[in-house]
Amino acid sequence: MTNRGKKESGLRHLKKFLGILGGLLLVGSLFMLTGCSEEKALFLDVPTSIEADTGGNVTIKGKTLPDTDVKIGLGIIGDSTTSDEKGNFSLKYELSSEDESSTIKITAKSDDDKKTKSVTVKPNAAKMSSQKAASSSSESAAKASESSASASSQADQAKIEAVAKNYTTSYQVKFQDYTVIYLINEKTKTIAMTTSDEPEHVSTSQYTGNFNDGIDFNMDGLAMHAHYHYVDQPAALIVTDESGNENKAVQIDPATSVQYYHLYK
Repeated sequence: MTNRGKKESGLRHLKKFLGILGGLLLVGSLFMLTGCSEEKALFLDVPTSIEADTGGNVTIKGKTLPDTDVKIGLGIIGDSTTSDEKGNFSLKYELSSEDESSTIKITAKSDDDKKTKSVTVKPNAAKMSSQKAASSSSESAAKASESSASASSQADQAKIEAVAKNYTTSYQVKFQDYTVIYLINEKTKTIAMTTSDEPEHVSTSQYTGNFNDGIDFNMDGLAMHAHYHYVDQPAALIVTDESGNENKAVQIDPATSVQYYHLYK
């Protein structure tokens, strides 16, 4: 081969080598650009839901690009932070109501790019279960108390009616410190007397006469007399003791007297 032929062959090999080298450099550049582009693409990884502790507090951990601003909501009231060199971050949040879930938005922002995701913060399940059990227990106790009170009320009402049916009418004389109660059975001509301050002490006596003309009876050794204030008008009764002291007694339903002054106990 002549010198010229050798020179042309060498040039062809050089061009071929430069072409291969240029191709490799181009592929490498594209690879590097593509790799850099992928590394810089903003992302945000956070849990879709998280359970609060018994105090309603949570720490939300996530990952994004390194040195990226991350915040809850607008970051004014909600917590905000900057991710570390590995892109890790954590944000704190407190439920406003410990028995209701809350959905919050977390945003990662880098330069002009940003990513936002929603996280549902749930109340503490164990605490909710405990509160539900306590509420159920309280409701059961309240119902039991109501039932007991109702049964007691019904029993008391039965006692009141049983005592009241022994009398046809009742009168009361009000003094400054106490009240005298008279319970009368006009069929058996019986009169019972007690006071509001000692309702457990009841004195009973037979009486003679009628209420228009006047009745006479003896109460604990004390002779007494009584008559209607107005003839055939039982609304008021004038009661007189043996010393001549007169007191006006006002008619009242026997059941009312028995219930109000607890004469059924």
